[in-house]
Amino acid sequence: MTRTDIISYIENPRMIAENEVSGLSGLAERYPFSQKIQVLYTKGLYNLKIIDYLEKLKLAAVLEERR
Repeated sequence: MTRTDIISYIENPRMIAENEVSGLSGLAERYPFSQKIQVLYTKGLYNLKIIDYLEKLKLAAVLEERR
């Protein structure tokens, strides 16, 4: 996954498909405190209707700096 891919997902999170979710999962594990990556990963799970969505949403909410 490249920097350009991440920027395009930030601009249009509905583009995140199943193969991108696995890449975002790896980035989320590698950079657990990156709020943007956690939110993109959570949005990808939501797009695919994956059950882990709510658990990951809680983590993304904790990392959000503008609560």
